[in-house]
Amino acid sequence: MVGERDDLVQIVSPHLDAVRVERVRMAGGRVRIAACTRELTVACPGCGRGFVRTYSRYGRTLADVAVGGRPVVIGLSVRRLFCDGCSATAVLRRPGLWSADVR
Repeated sequence: MVGERDDLVQIVSPHLDAVRVERVRMAGGRVRIAACTRELTVACPGCGRGFVRTYSRYGRTLADVAVGGRPVVIGLSVRRLFCDGCSATAVLRRPGLWSADVR
Protein backbone atom coordinates (compact mmCIF):
# COMPACT_ATOMS: atom_id res chain seq x y z
CA MET A 1 0.00 0.00 0.00
CA VAL A 2 2.77 2.48 0.90
CA GLY A 3 4.53 1.90 -2.42
CA GLU A 4 1.26 2.45 -4.33
CA ARG A 5 0.59 5.69 -2.43
CA ASP A 6 4.09 6.96 -3.17
CA ASP A 7 3.72 6.09 -6.86
CA LEU A 8 0.37 7.91 -7.07
CA VAL A 9 1.71 11.02 -5.34
CA GLN A 10 4.74 11.07 -7.66
CA ILE A 11 2.51 10.83 -10.75
CA VAL A 12 0.04 13.50 -9.59
CA SER A 13 2.59 15.83 -7.91
CA PRO A 14 6.10 15.06 -9.25
CA HIS A 15 7.57 18.08 -7.41
CA LEU A 16 6.95 16.18 -4.15
CA ASP A 17 9.68 13.71 -5.11
CA ALA A 18 12.06 15.98 -3.16
CA VAL A 19 10.27 15.22 0.13
CA ARG A 20 9.15 12.14 2.04
CA VAL A 21 5.37 11.81 1.94
CA GLU A 22 4.16 10.43 5.26
CA ARG A 23 0.38 10.50 4.86
CA VAL A 24 -2.31 11.37 2.30
CA ARG A 25 -5.92 11.80 3.44
CA MET A 26 -9.17 13.58 2.66
CA ALA A 27 -10.38 16.13 5.19
CA GLY A 28 -12.88 18.94 4.82
CA GLY A 29 -13.18 18.40 1.06
CA ARG A 30 -9.42 18.80 0.61
CA VAL A 31 -6.62 16.38 -0.14
CA ARG A 32 -4.15 16.79 2.73
CA ILE A 33 -0.59 15.60 2.28
CA ALA A 34 1.75 15.36 5.29
CA ALA A 35 5.41 15.40 4.25
CA CYS A 36 8.88 16.18 5.59
CA THR A 37 12.22 17.07 4.09
CA ARG A 38 14.44 14.09 3.39
CA GLU A 39 17.46 13.45 5.61
CA LEU A 40 20.18 14.67 3.26
CA THR A 41 23.72 15.84 3.92
CA VAL A 42 24.13 19.45 2.87
CA ALA A 43 27.30 21.56 2.86
CA CYS A 44 27.41 24.54 5.21
CA PRO A 45 27.59 27.84 3.28
CA GLY A 46 29.85 29.25 6.03
CA CYS A 47 32.64 26.69 6.26
CA GLY A 48 31.81 23.99 3.70
CA ARG A 49 31.52 21.16 6.24
CA GLY A 50 28.48 18.92 6.07
CA PHE A 51 25.61 19.72 8.41
CA VAL A 52 25.18 16.72 10.68
CA ARG A 53 22.75 18.03 13.27
CA THR A 54 19.13 19.10 13.15
CA TYR A 55 18.75 22.27 15.20
CA SER A 56 14.94 22.36 15.09
CA ARG A 57 11.93 21.71 12.89
CA TYR A 58 9.07 23.94 11.87
CA GLY A 59 5.97 23.55 9.75
CA ARG A 60 5.00 25.13 6.45
CA THR A 61 1.54 24.90 4.88
CA LEU A 62 1.59 24.97 1.11
CA ALA A 63 -1.31 25.09 -1.35
CA ASP A 64 -0.94 22.95 -4.46
CA VAL A 65 -2.92 22.57 -7.68
CA ALA A 66 -6.26 20.78 -7.39
CA VAL A 67 -6.47 17.04 -7.98
CA GLY A 68 -9.78 15.70 -9.28
CA GLY A 69 -11.37 19.09 -8.56
CA ARG A 70 -10.31 18.96 -4.90
CA PRO A 71 -7.91 21.53 -3.43
CA VAL A 72 -4.61 20.12 -2.19
CA VAL A 73 -2.87 21.28 1.00
CA ILE A 74 0.65 20.14 1.86
CA GLY A 75 1.75 20.20 5.50
CA LEU A 76 5.54 20.18 5.31
CA SER A 77 7.90 19.64 8.26
CA VAL A 78 11.16 21.48 7.49
CA ARG A 79 14.53 20.94 9.19
CA ARG A 80 16.69 23.82 10.43
CA LEU A 81 20.29 22.58 10.41
CA PHE A 82 23.21 23.43 12.71
CA CYS A 83 26.90 23.36 11.74
CA ASP A 84 29.28 22.14 14.45
CA GLY A 85 32.18 23.72 12.55
CA CYS A 86 31.15 27.39 12.52
CA SER A 87 27.82 27.40 14.45
CA ALA A 88 25.85 28.52 11.40
CA THR A 89 22.22 27.52 10.94
CA ALA A 90 20.42 26.96 7.66
CA VAL A 91 17.05 25.77 6.43
CA LEU A 92 16.90 22.85 4.03
CA ARG A 93 14.81 24.32 1.19
CA ARG A 94 13.57 22.39 -1.78
CA PRO A 95 13.52 24.24 -5.11
CA GLY A 96 10.11 24.06 -6.73
CA LEU A 97 8.20 23.63 -3.46
CA TRP A 98 8.34 27.14 -2.01
CA SER A 99 10.35 30.33 -2.32
CA ALA A 100 12.21 31.97 0.51
CA ASP A 101 10.14 35.15 0.21
CA VAL A 102 6.78 33.38 0.65
CA ARG A 103 5.47 33.63 4.21
